[in-house]
Amino acid sequence: MKRFTNRVTLLFAMVFSVMALAADPVIIDVRTDAEFNSGHLQGALHMQHDKIGSLIEAQVPNKDTKILLYCRSGGRANVAKKTLESLGYTAVTNGGGLKDLQGKYPLAQ
Repeated sequence: MKRFTNRVTLLFAMVFSVMALAADPVIIDVRTDAEFNSGHLQGALHMQHDKIGSLIEAQVPNKDTKILLYCRSGGRANVAKKTLESLGYTAVTNGGGLKDLQGKYPLAQ
């Protein structure tokens, strides 16, 4: 029975890992409060680039989750990407600036 339980546990872990990889990314705006409030992508979380390290685990506990970061031009998103990677996040992408992503993702209304 223990062998069966271990196999089922392993199977569930594999399924959830595949689901995390196939899912849409968690979108995170790393700009300032004022910038975020002036317009952001629909569904985007807001974590400023210099605070993301202390906020991320509460919002995105699975370190294999796809994460898409953006700011105004990509610089702060790159800083945030390095921070997340240093914390063990494995699927982090710098999406560049808000203008770069507007055609791919809708703006919040």
